[in-house]
Amino acid sequence: VATRCDFFDLRVAGEIRAEHGSADVVIARNVIPHVKEIHSIIGGIAHLLEDGIAVIEFHTASRIVDELHYDSIYHEHLFYFSLSTLASLCERYGLHAFEVFDSPISGGSRALVLARTARPVSPALRDGLAEEEAAGLNDHRAWEAFGRASKRHALELRDVVQDRSRGSRIVGYGASARSSTMLNYAGITTDCVTAVIDENPYKQGRYTPGTDLPIVSRPEGLDLLGREGTLLLLAWNFADEILGDLRRDGIGNDVIVPLPGSVHMA
Repeated sequence: VATRCDFFDLRVAGEIRAEHGSADVVIARNVIPHVKEIHSIIGGIAHLLEDGIAVIEFHTASRIVDELHYDSIYHEHLFYFSLSTLASLCERYGLHAFEVFDSPISGGSRALVLARTARPVSPALRDGLAEEEAAGLNDHRAWEAFGRASKRHALELRDVVQDRSRGSRIVGYGASARSSTMLNYAGITTDCVTAVIDENPYKQGRYTPGTDLPIVSRPEGLDLLGREGTLLLLAWNFADEILGDLRRDGIGNDVIVPLPGSVHMA
């Protein structure tokens, strides 16, 4: 696949269209919330289309609020979209939403499908928009309540980790930006957690920002964990994959799963 190394915007879209013509499909997977020049990018997507469609995936605000994904609130994410806010933004540039489907990315995402010409709105999109309206998702009061619930959750998580650390060594799993946000917000440090496992070799030998937990390889971390230790699953949005691998490898230690929702054990 021919690849262009550039920051996509309206200018780049014009050059691509001049060279290749209009697009049948434009896909933006888990990228729109990260970009500063949002208007130029949406305008660029619209410029590339005639009869084709755009598919925009985003970590949905409804899951962030309902399941307390406060660990996703950090510097790389400039926007937090609901179905209605993203559809409204795209409408300014002549892109009409007509379908939506779920995606597992980020612990709960949606992919909005749009076209330059209005098409019949699917039941899934109609229902999704109605659910947001009924929940008051785009009202500031919903986000104020989210903030209060996030504070309560962080305190609960800290208490669970502290209590567990009195009788068990705790090792974290997943040294991501989201885990750093959670650790700092909950005030979880080396007082309770020995190290954090991450399988990315570029992170190993370094430390978690703000909380100074050493980042180690999976074998090192599991050695530290031993048979009686407890895992803190910081990469909770990959719980099925990580827990499945651990159990298949015969690792039956207790696991603290912070999210989604209330702190629980696995």
